[in-house]
Amino acid sequence: MDNDLHDEIAALAYELYEQSGRVEGRDLDNWLEADKIVRTRYAVKKLVKAIKSSGKEHTETERRKHERVPVKGVRRNPSHSLSTKIINISLGGVAIETTKKLQANKEYVVEIKQKGNAHRIKGRVIWAVLTRIEKEKSGDVIAVYKAGMKFQEPLFGIKL
Repeated sequence: MDNDLHDEIAALAYELYEQSGRVEGRDLDNWLEADKIVRTRYAVKKLVKAIKSSGKEHTETERRKHERVPVKGVRRNPSHSLSTKIINISLGGVAIETTKKLQANKEYVVEIKQKGNAHRIKGRVIWAVLTRIEKEKSGDVIAVYKAGMKFQEPLFGIKL
């Protein structure tokens, strides 16, 4: 491991230790979480560099079939242990923010309530990334992820 990587992991591990209220005995947990975050950052930087250096200009062309609609203040809990916030939604998919790491290519069910009706929609996770670390009121440190899901069937009959 090069010194820059080691130093960055050590600094983040200490930051996680501080954010968790300086809980002793969690050194390894803090180090492993910091290692995962830093290595993800490095992988993203490497990918961006590869895209830029490929000689092709990267244009952010929209490839979705259906327009995304931003959603504010809507929270849904598909399961009791999962805190989920819908960021935006379209007829073909949804972007969510969650406290649970979702696995790419795995199916999940999203429940959307509209005018007293609950719609349970199956979707497959297309992408998922760690976005930040937060400290809860209890002092626990939690990871927050963003993910994009493609619905198995487009949402027809639900007004967005």
